Formats: sequence, structure tokens, C-alpha cells
Amino acid sequence: MGIVTERVERMNIKVASPDGSVRATLAFRGLSVRIKPGTAELHNERSLTVQVEAVLASAFTGYERAVEMIRSEVAGGRRPPNLEDLPEEHPRRRLDAEASRLTVTAYSAEDYVSLTWRGKKDFTVELRPGTVRRLTEGELAEELNSALADAARQRAVRLREIHRRLSGATRG
Repeated sequence: MGIVTERVERMNIKVASPDGSVRATLAFRGLSVRIKPGTAELHNERSLTVQVEAVLASAFTGYERAVEMIRSEVAGGRRPPNLEDLPEEHPRRRLDAEASRLTVTAYSAEDYVSLTWRGKKDFTVELRPGTVRRLTEGELAEELNSALADAARQRAVRLREIHRRLSGATRG
């Protein structure tokens, strides 16, 4: 295992939504959200989804930046090669292009949350009407985490399929 991979696997990105009501932790093995107690009094479904979508995008932006910093440190402070530096037909660049177009939709265990994940860090979250008042913050966080886990599983399966297809195309 390379030094970059080892450091990325130990990373934990922690971010908060713009108003601080939602927190996310993104690690190599997964993403989880927490909702601050009292949030139900401050938000309705739409305003809370804005906070959730912002924190998810922020977590993935932070992750990308941290990986780039690690790559740069390992390269002795030099700018490591970017995907854009590779020829368009290069398998890594083709995989990245397909990953950027990938869309998955997942639902939470109790169907209070639907989550659509487009590309690398574009999220649309929908909460069933009445969810913010009906569920506790902990229950709502569980529902969000359930949908996130399902979306991540779907995305990983699809990325593996794309990788296999592209790998086979370069060998054949």
C-alpha cells in the first residue's frame, strides 16, 4: 500500500452546515451526519435539506482538497499530476469522466428521506412532509445516514462496473 493511500485511509474530514445545525464526518470508509439538538424548532423540511446538502458537498470538497494536499506533500511540495494532464483516452481520465456523470438515488430505511447523488459531490435531499416535526434529531440523522449508506453502496457497485468495463476495454 502506498504512502498516499495509507494517509487517505486515516483521514477524517469534519464539517458543519452554514448554520451549524448539521455536522458531517467523512472518512475513507464512510460518511455520517449528526443533527444538533433543537434543530427541529429552527427548520422546516426545505430549510433543513439546504443545510444537509451544503454539509455533504462541503465534506466532499474538503476530502478532495485534503487528498491533493497529501499528494503534494508526498511529491515533496511539487504539484502532483492531475487527471487533466493525462490524455483523454487514459483509463483513469475516462473513469473520472464517467464517475462525474453517475447518478444514484437512495431511500432511507423508513422512507422519510430520499437522496440523489450526482457526480462526485452534488446532492439533492428530500424529506417527506412532516418529517422534521415527527422525528427526533437522532432519528432523522439515522434516516439520513441510512440513505447515504445505500447511495454509497449503489455508487460503489456502479463505479466497480465502470472500472471493470474500462479495464477490459484497455486490455482487449
